[in-house]
Amino acid sequence: MELWNTSWEQWEEGERLPDALTGPGMAVLDGPAGQLGPVLIGGRGLAAAPTKAVTAMAAGGDGWEEDSGMTLQVARAFAGVATVPSTLFDGCRSSKGN
Repeated sequence: MELWNTSWEQWEEGERLPDALTGPGMAVLDGPAGQLGPVLIGGRGLAAAPTKAVTAMAAGGDGWEEDSGMTLQVARAFAGVATVPSTLFDGCRSSKGN
């Protein structure tokens, strides 16, 4: 996986993914306990098979792993990702009624 290094303004080779992803979306999540780190969602394999899986940076930044505690509600092959400021959370709804 190649990542853009904003400090050096160049592409760098990052840690390899555990599975090939087709059309992944990436976001860096932040939560009450601090930054959760980058996550990737999207189809698995060259056929972009829909999946609920979320691939996250492992603790300490030592590679990528599937995060079994964080799955999508609906399996997706191609995923759009957007980050929003925490001030918008009061206006967000989930299936859990939060």
